[in-house]
Amino acid sequence: MKQHCRQEKKTFWQYFRQNWVLYVMLIPGLFFLFIYKFLPLYGTLIAFKDYNIFTGNNPLDAIAKSPWVGFEHFRRLFSSDQFFKVLKNTLVINGMKILWLFPVPIITAILLNEIKAKTYKAITQTVIYVPYFFSWVVIFGIFYSLFGSYGIVNTIITKTGGESGYFGPTEPPFREN
Repeated sequence: MKQHCRQEKKTFWQYFRQNWVLYVMLIPGLFFLFIYKFLPLYGTLIAFKDYNIFTGNNPLDAIAKSPWVGFEHFRRLFSSDQFFKVLKNTLVINGMKILWLFPVPIITAILLNEIKAKTYKAITQTVIYVPYFFSWVVIFGIFYSLFGSYGIVNTIITKTGGESGYFGPTEPPFREN
């Protein structure tokens, strides 16, 4: 008959001393968790205070020194005439994003997979993915430099005897109700 010997249960400090490297590897992750998950929770207090950034020495101090107003901001938001219009716009825009932006990458990937000409496929992939590597501010600057009132395209048109034009959108950029 075998006898099982009981192993002594290790204390936390014995376990810590044995695996201290694992705890050291935890430090950067816990640091980023604190900075990006827990610290921003303090900012949610702004919703319940009459926040004025000039009240304190820094933004965190200003949150602490601002007076409490409770649910006043929420009452004002929900009683506003514009609330349901804004809510409807948000739901419509997000619905359109789901309808259009979800299937488009899948369809594009399937269509790109069907292209047999390798050169054309590579050029198409490059054209599709290049905008992800540039900031929208940079892209706007490029288009403004090309198509603005004093841009390269209008300058060439006027130098060749033509009349400069407006290349921007004629419709307003926002959805009408």
